[in-house]
This record gives sequence, structure tokens and C-alpha cells, in this order.
Amino acid sequence: SYYIAEPWNTFTGFSYIVIALILYPYYYSQLSVKHGINLNNLFVVLFILAFLGVGTVLFHATLRYDMQVLDKIGMYYMITYWFTLLYVEGKRDTNLYNVSLIFASCVCAAIWFTERETFLHQFSKIFLIVTYALSFIYIFFGGATLSRRCRNKVCETLFDRCYWIWICSVVFWFIDKFFCDFHQ
Repeated sequence: SYYIAEPWNTFTGFSYIVIALILYPYYYSQLSVKHGINLNNLFVVLFILAFLGVGTVLFHATLRYDMQVLDKIGMYYMITYWFTLLYVEGKRDTNLYNVSLIFASCVCAAIWFTERETFLHQFSKIFLIVTYALSFIYIFFGGATLSRRCRNKVCETLFDRCYWIWICSVVFWFIDKFFCDFHQ
């Protein structure tokens, strides 16, 4: 389209925002109200998902480098947060939880606030890619292990659903990346 660089990707980016807005009230009523489960971690994940949606929409609408960085920052925060939650087993009061998220924020700030050609920017991007990939691998195996340790059937079902939705999302993302590269 004349006004939007990639209309389909821009449109589908809105789905992240919509899903975040729909899932919180749904899970709040299903888990918090009925079972007394604390949803603070879910709230943070859905907030990051909405942030990711904003970055995705802006990037695919404009194809500007700064919006691409914003899109990557949203993805990095999502992966970093999931990695951290799995590693500390959901305990947000540990030092590792805080250090991990502060460290991720520093990496993202180094990319966002430095010029594209600088060494710090390029080094931070490489670091982001490597830690993203390692976190991804850890989430894949750590998530499968954690799912088997759930003691509550509601917890296990929720975790399994979310885990398989995540796996399907990753597969479709790879397919999308392949076809986008193929069509260019």
C-alpha cells in the first residue's frame, strides 16, 4: 500500500495488542478469582506482548530502522522475561530476577540510544542475538521440564496450552520469515 509499507504484517501486529487486552481479563476471571492464583507474572508478560505489538506495527508500517530496533527490543524483553521466570521458577523476589531484567534493559538501551554505526551499538546487537538464541533454547527445554513438575492440574493445563501456543508461534514465525525472504 502507498501509506503502509507491509500492510499484512502491520495488521497482524495488532493481534499482539488485542490478545494482551483479551487474555488478561479472561485469565483473571478463570485463575485469580476462581483459584486465587497470583497473576503478576502474567500481567507483565501481557504488557510486554502489547509493547511488542506496538513495535511490530510501527516497524512493518514504516520499515524504519529505529522501529525495527523497537520491534527487536519487544521480542528481546519477551524472551528475557520468560527465560528469567523459568530459571528462577517464577520467584520474582530473587536477585537473579532483578539482575537479569536490569541487564536486558541495559542491552536494549545501548542499542536504542547509540548510533547504528558505533561499536557499542553493533556489539550490543550481537550480544542481543546470542543471548536471545540461548534464552530461546533454554525456554524450549526448561519449559518442557517445568510442565512435568506442576502439581496442580489447572497449572499444568494452562502451562501446556501456553507452551504449545508458544511453540506454534515460533514455527509460524519461522515460516513467515522464510516466505518474506523468499518473496523479496
